[in-house]
Amino acid sequence: MHEWKPEWDQRLGQPPFKERRFGIEMMERVEERIRTAERSRLRSRWSRTAVFVLPAMLVLLGVGIWFGNYATFVTAPDPPGPSPVHQGGGTIQTGIQPGDGGNYDWWGSPENETREGSDRTIVTLAAALMKREIGIWGGPSPEIWAAPDVKQLLERYDVSSPWVYEVYVDEVNSIKDNIEMDNPDTGSTVYELRLMLRDSIPMVYEEAIEVTVSNDTRMITWIELMTTDDTGTPLDEFEERDSR
Repeated sequence: MHEWKPEWDQRLGQPPFKERRFGIEMMERVEERIRTAERSRLRSRWSRTAVFVLPAMLVLLGVGIWFGNYATFVTAPDPPGPSPVHQGGGTIQTGIQPGDGGNYDWWGSPENETREGSDRTIVTLAAALMKREIGIWGGPSPEIWAAPDVKQLLERYDVSSPWVYEVYVDEVNSIKDNIEMDNPDTGSTVYELRLMLRDSIPMVYEEAIEVTVSNDTRMITWIELMTTDDTGTPLDEFEERDSR
C-alpha cells in the first residue's frame, strides 16, 4: 500500500472531495448501496420474468380447461332414445323393436301413446285391431290408410269372433328410396305383426300380417296376409305349449 502523501490533503480539500476521506464508514455505505442495487436488480429481473411467465401459465391453464371440457363433451353418452333396428334394407330409427307387444293395455300404455312417426301408426293399428274398429263394415276407423282399399285384407279381423286380443312385433325392416337414400323421411318401414286371436269355445288362433308404412305420410300403403290359421288350438293346449 502507498504511504499517505501531504499533497493528497490539498487535493482532498478541492471539489468534489471537500476533505472527506474514504474511510470505513464510507466503505460500508458503498457496500450497502451495492447490496441495495443488487436487490433492486434481482427484484426487477423477477418482475420481468413474472410478466412473461404468469400470462403463459394462465394461457396454458385455460387451454387445458378448454380441452378437458371439449373431451367431456365429445365423449359424453347420448341421452337414451329410440334404438336403431338393423334389418332388411337398412338402418332405421324406431322405438318399437322385434319382441315388443302384448294386449290392449300394453299398446295403450303412456309410453306407446307418445310414439312418433311410423311407430305411432302401428300403435293406432294395433288398438284398432283389438277394438275391432277397422271400419270394413262401417263404423269408426282410424285415419291411417293411404287409400280406402288398403284395409280390405283386414276384414277377417273386423268381426265379433274370433277377435284379436294380443299383437306382437316379429320384425321391423326398412325400404329406402333409391333417389334419396340419406333422407329418413323417404322410403317405408315394414312391420311384421303376429296376431293372437281367440273365440268363445275357447280356441286360440295365431296369424301374421305385414304392414308397410310410408315414412313421409305416416300412412299404411300396403298390407299382406303372411299366415292364417283356420283350425286353431284349444286354449289349455296352447297355454301348456307356451309355458314350455
